[in-house]
Amino acid sequence: MEVAYGVHISYFLWSLALGGGLSLVYDLLRSGRRIKKSSVLRVNLEDILFFLLAGAMLFLVAYDKNGGRLRWQGFLGTALGGGVYYLVFRDRVVMLTVWMVQGVLEVVFWLIRTLLFPVRMVYRALAKPFLVITWYSRKSIRCVKAIRKTSQERMRMRWKVKKRQKRLAKGEE
Repeated sequence: MEVAYGVHISYFLWSLALGGGLSLVYDLLRSGRRIKKSSVLRVNLEDILFFLLAGAMLFLVAYDKNGGRLRWQGFLGTALGGGVYYLVFRDRVVMLTVWMVQGVLEVVFWLIRTLLFPVRMVYRALAKPFLVITWYSRKSIRCVKAIRKTSQERMRMRWKVKKRQKRLAKGEE
């Protein structure tokens, strides 16, 4: 029986790459959590999905490179790949990702403000006349309401007077 060391070495190297890649994906998850605050439930669900993905990827690498047999080289390679990534990059990837996303957001917001500048200027130019118009219309609406209220009160008073006159005519009072 001949042992093919090339297969084991290839499996180990792919496992190293898998460990580094999974660490990178987890750091991207962490940077997303720093950019937008997440609830505890969401963080736990993300972690569960990540570890399910990590297990599936470990199995797929074993299936593709080692005939579906999980060996210690795979677990050791994945752990070493993640460890090397952690020692070399640690929080740099998270800080760089957060910095890049915030920079892109600043550029996007600047572009939006720049493109909407003419709209803001038109709004400012038309705001005062509209305020004056709305003030006068509110004033006129208040006047109309006051007139309507007084006319309703007059009608009520007339109705009471007529009712009293009818009672007086009947001799009730």
